[in-house]
Amino acid sequence: MKKSWKINKFKTNRAFFEVVVIVVATVIVTILAIISGGIQMFCEWFQAHEVVHAPIFGFLFLMSGLAIYGLRSYNETDQEIGSYRDFKHSLQESEEKFRTIFDKANDGIYLIDLHGRFIDVNAMACKQTGYSRDEMLQMAYKDMGFPEIDYKKQVKELYKKGYTSFESASILKDDSTAYGQMRSQIIQYGGKTAILSIARDITERKKAEEAILEAKIEAESANRAKSEFLANMSHELRTPLNSIIGFSDVLYNESHGPLNEYQKKYTSNVLRNGKHLLDIINDILSISNIETGTMELHINEFIVSDAIDEVESLMILIASEKDIDLTCNIDIGMPTIKTDMIKFKQILYNLVHNAIKFTDQGGSVTIGGKISDDLVHISVKDSGIGVSPEDQDKLFNPFFQLDSSNARKYGGTGLGLALVKKFVEMHGGEIWVESEVGKGSTFTFIIPTKPLNSDF
Repeated sequence: MKKSWKINKFKTNRAFFEVVVIVVATVIVTILAIISGGIQMFCEWFQAHEVVHAPIFGFLFLMSGLAIYGLRSYNETDQEIGSYRDFKHSLQESEEKFRTIFDKANDGIYLIDLHGRFIDVNAMACKQTGYSRDEMLQMAYKDMGFPEIDYKKQVKELYKKGYTSFESASILKDDSTAYGQMRSQIIQYGGKTAILSIARDITERKKAEEAILEAKIEAESANRAKSEFLANMSHELRTPLNSIIGFSDVLYNESHGPLNEYQKKYTSNVLRNGKHLLDIINDILSISNIETGTMELHINEFIVSDAIDEVESLMILIASEKDIDLTCNIDIGMPTIKTDMIKFKQILYNLVHNAIKFTDQGGSVTIGGKISDDLVHISVKDSGIGVSPEDQDKLFNPFFQLDSSNARKYGGTGLGLALVKKFVEMHGGEIWVESEVGKGSTFTFIIPTKPLNSDF
């Protein structure tokens, strides 16, 4: 049974005074006034008092007095005590739930005061840093390797925006570095302003990103080295090859005397294959120059239809050897454009040459052209072998060939389309293919009618 106080022959329950901070005499005087009014009465008494562990607020006390065994005594009922106890119980349950969530969270939770000192941390925060909770509560934000100036900036941003989110590196107890995704906001804790920071460990992700970046840098470095090597080798190969082609041409044209049938045939083979090898070397050199950034555009003003006619006249003989019908279907009166004429013709030459190469005897190749919205649209359509959907995205990769059987049958190095794509992109254009196996392909590219750089 709870201990009671006895004052002037009146007993009062101590539990009441455990809840309400009030002078006992104040209550006694009020009760005497109630009892003196009669054997039994009922009244209400309202007065503001401070409740233990709670802010000041008003309580409504219901007082009743009655005679017991011939003596005047009283019963006092505090209507709010039950509610307060319920509230206290609910608050305790809520705090227990919060503490459970706080301690079991998968992210580190840090409560920090405005000076950067840790007020509280959860178990995951301790696991992330390697420090115990007691150690953390003796530490400050800067002890984790965060520059103090960064913390001050963060506080300013918090007051400005109400929250912050950023990635940060920290020094752990074992001197290793960890990375965290931090989300912070201003809260009130224990009646004071504090910062709640939630940290998710992203160390493994950052390490993976760094590894990918390092691999990318190494690959780019290796690619540049490869391109520089190919460029140097191409220059070295072209010098003797030009001599071979030049002397073969002199022999073939019988500049120093007639050739018999066999000599003419062999000289023709040397000349033809020498020129083919030179084309390959030039393609390799062009690819290398583009990759190393040494390839430049030389802008000319020319009529599109004239450039197309020139390529057609060059390719008509090759097409006729396979009885392929090479035709042009371009808009009448196509205007002049400003672009690199040599590269434009090389793009078209490679596309038409490929179309003829992969079109069987008696097929057809059509060159189309139009200008729309300041863009030149050029297409090359053939009735050749076609390309499967899974191979279409690979066509423009350097050295890609459809398959070994096609490589043996049709030849080539797989550089032509790669070079075409790079030339088109240098002009700020794009190229794509529409194809169906066994029914042919249509390659289309578009480039601006004038350079993207307005200085030209």
